[in-house]
Amino acid sequence: MATDGFIYRASTTPTLVVEVDAVLGFAGTRESRSTVHPIPTGGVSVVVRPHGPRTGTFQFALRGATAQARAEALEASLATGARHYLSGTVGGTSTWQWFVTGQVTFERVHDVRGAVWLVSAEWTAA
Repeated sequence: MATDGFIYRASTTPTLVVEVDAVLGFAGTRESRSTVHPIPTGGVSVVVRPHGPRTGTFQFALRGATAQARAEALEASLATGARHYLSGTVGGTSTWQWFVTGQVTFERVHDVRGAVWLVSAEWTAA
């Protein structure tokens, strides 16, 4: 079965949480904190500030005989508040890590081969 990667809980010794079959969705944004103020005599004054942290949503799909157990393990790990990362290989590392800072959703859907479990999480880059 093909995989899109492995989710790890980041720490001194990273812990493999689950293998995900597909990353169905990844969306990220970064808010500008710069401000523009009109000057009464004309023109504008711009205050340049660094952007806020990157935030977004992941959606992971898990399928097969162990899908439910893997989805439950992923949902439980994401709900701990620990840093996580996605790696393309077993034992791989990543410098890009995130915290779950919003909702974690867990649902079961069907495809022609059986049940597919979806886990979604709102995140903020660490």
